[in-house]
Amino acid sequence: MPAPIIQLNVECGLSPAESSKIRDIVRDGKILIFPTDTIYGLGCDAFHESAIRRIHEIKGRAPAHPFSVHVASISELEKYVAPLSKRERILMERLLPGPYTVVLKASAIAPPACVSSEGKIGLRVPNSRSFQLVYEASGRPVVGTSVNRTGQPPLAQVEEIIREFSEHVHLIIATVEPMTQKSSSVIDITFDPPRVLRGRMPEGLP
Repeated sequence: MPAPIIQLNVECGLSPAESSKIRDIVRDGKILIFPTDTIYGLGCDAFHESAIRRIHEIKGRAPAHPFSVHVASISELEKYVAPLSKRERILMERLLPGPYTVVLKASAIAPPACVSSEGKIGLRVPNSRSFQLVYEASGRPVVGTSVNRTGQPPLAQVEEIIREFSEHVHLIIATVEPMTQKSSSVIDITFDPPRVLRGRMPEGLP
């Protein structure tokens, strides 16, 4: 059955019924497609491991490559990372909120399925009102990965996403809020200097 679609209006926000729908989808371990500041994300509750496995199956991606965790604020992010050094904090606050995935050492309460074999976790704080509304409705950290099969380019247009993925997810949240249409740059700031794992280093970052 095709997934229902919520057309999000950032000026009006979500209706109570829409907020309840998002909350139930996420907390029941179901899969949704949601907007960010970069591209649409395919995701679920970051602590729901069977839902995460299902996303790996949908994408055809090996579970050895954990998904990043999306949260709404730096204070929320800090729950899931080990204590930060002064250098790491400065770098993190220069990158987030924004179109970056920051890789840090995971804390003891980080979602286990999102922690790498090296004990690290990738985290995002999208600079997106649309994402903020989704997060507020769900009340949960969500994993996010590009909407595509592994090896294929990310889908950017809602029409394409509906055609290719509507039968595989439980909810699609669309927005007209602009996105960069490029995947986030991934930067591991546990290294000095930081290492770019995908994308580019922002200008002026040491």
